[in-house]
Amino acid sequence: MENNNRNLTVISLASVVPVEITESNSKNKPWITYGEDNDYFQYVIDRYNNSTTNAACVNGIADMIYGGGLSAKDASRKPNEYASMLSILKKDDVRRVTFDYKLQGMAAMQIIWSKDHSKVVEAAHIPIETLRPETSNDDGEIEGYYYAKDYTNIYGKRKPKRIPAFGKSKEGLEIIVFKSYRPGMFYFSPPDYSPALIYAKYEENIADYHLNNVENGFAPKTLINFNNGQAETDEDKRQIEAKINQKFVGAKGKPVLLSFNNDKDSETTIQTLPISDAADEYEFSSKESMEKIMIGHSITSPMLFGLSTNNGFASNADEIKNASIYMENKVIKPFQEQLIDGFNKILSVNQIALKLFFKSTQPWKSEDEAEIEEDNNNTNIITE
Repeated sequence: MENNNRNLTVISLASVVPVEITESNSKNKPWITYGEDNDYFQYVIDRYNNSTTNAACVNGIADMIYGGGLSAKDASRKPNEYASMLSILKKDDVRRVTFDYKLQGMAAMQIIWSKDHSKVVEAAHIPIETLRPETSNDDGEIEGYYYAKDYTNIYGKRKPKRIPAFGKSKEGLEIIVFKSYRPGMFYFSPPDYSPALIYAKYEENIADYHLNNVENGFAPKTLINFNNGQAETDEDKRQIEAKINQKFVGAKGKPVLLSFNNDKDSETTIQTLPISDAADEYEFSSKESMEKIMIGHSITSPMLFGLSTNNGFASNADEIKNASIYMENKVIKPFQEQLIDGFNKILSVNQIALKLFFKSTQPWKSEDEAEIEEDNNNTNIITE
């Protein structure tokens, strides 16, 4: 009996792996790498760019954190300090830092000093994905960061440039990094929703799968049978496949299957196995990925992002208000407090001490705004 072997290619699904952080002793690469190929920042950016739900969550929460911008409760009592704060921490830079902090779990600013290194002139945003820390000193302090526009191309003139950390030099430019505490992490701080990134990838794969079906007219793959015997080597098969793809398929063409048979009687046949409940499978997969992403972001109500629900509230307005109050107190304020701590470190160099807060864009008064109103009422009282 003749044995007709078939070569099969098995594609395995990627599993969730922990973030790799590598501390190098190399003089050529003295920075700490983030991710298996030093690409974890880009991995997070890709999950933002390609997952509809994840992008909506990041955008919505970042907007809520920034709100109406950075202000101070005692601005009216300290107008000069408040004006100095606004000149150092400009709106666009604060907004970008806020967005990076939500998206990446980290953010950074360039600290520009005066010529005599006595005052901070400006704090400008710098994309956190362009920075890598150097190995900490014996006291566990990071004394510098390396900057590169693209860490996939760091050769020649693109070699990363070292910039001192904030307060660690007398140079005119330093870097301050905002990051949250994460157990087991020192140099980096993954985003708060990092366990849900696999579901963002899951959502991307669902979209790619259906897009591929639509582009291929929901038709099965094309099969080409070669019935004049087996190719001599695997390399011969790869060359034949490459030529066919180049001539007939192209980069975005329909996928083609090749079969090498000894004769026509032994040609390969393809049996399409339809999924009887494909619609249900798609609905479950889409819903599952969306819910897990929202849980990762600690979102209590989809209505905050324009999705309708039915959970017993008297009206949509009630649900939105209650969900917003919860989000503001349990999610948004912790982000704001961490950012304000970093801003205060910068301003303290110039002896600026303000009660900073982010103005709320909620339709009702926040606790900060209520406190300001009360303070203003008290200062309007004239005493002899």
